[in-house]
Amino acid sequence: MTIALRTVVPACLCVFLIGCQTVASTIPFGGGGRPDYTTLPEAEMRQAAAAIERMVASGDRDAALPVISGVTLDTEPIQHAIRTRTARVHLVEELRVAGYAWEKREGLLHLRGGREYSRATTRRERDRHGLVIYSENQNRWELYEGIVRANNLSRKSLDAVKAIFADARVQAMGSGQMYEDANGEPAFTR
Repeated sequence: MTIALRTVVPACLCVFLIGCQTVASTIPFGGGGRPDYTTLPEAEMRQAAAAIERMVASGDRDAALPVISGVTLDTEPIQHAIRTRTARVHLVEELRVAGYAWEKREGLLHLRGGREYSRATTRRERDRHGLVIYSENQNRWELYEGIVRANNLSRKSLDAVKAIFADARVQAMGSGQMYEDANGEPAFTR
């Protein structure tokens, strides 16, 4: 019986570790999940992201989508995500200015919880903030995945699309708002 355990336990451990590496490589910016820019037209995607994030930051829901050669943006999921984000931008900006939320390198908005936040807000406000952040991130996912599908990009390019939009968003944000810099540290826009 001990011989069986000596062979089974290491085999199970190997399977477990291989599974953990597979999971870790799918996490954005975690180990093997580095953005792959080789599978997309990077310059055109950066141009599209900058235009979209400026459109969202302006709050103009009727603004025309940019036409950028090499990048398809004229699909219903992409348009819906942009219009909805544009309608919500004042709520998102309010959270970022107050220091309750910040932009992460992964392309999503995160709540900055903690004791100070709990003391400064009511339970109802925290619930509303959570809903705003959840809704914003849902639309961002809709945008990122819509761009990957509309442009027939490799699934591996999703992290690159998210990173490009995160960079563009920081450029479009007003001053004094928090974001995660390239080193993973909190920084403020100027």
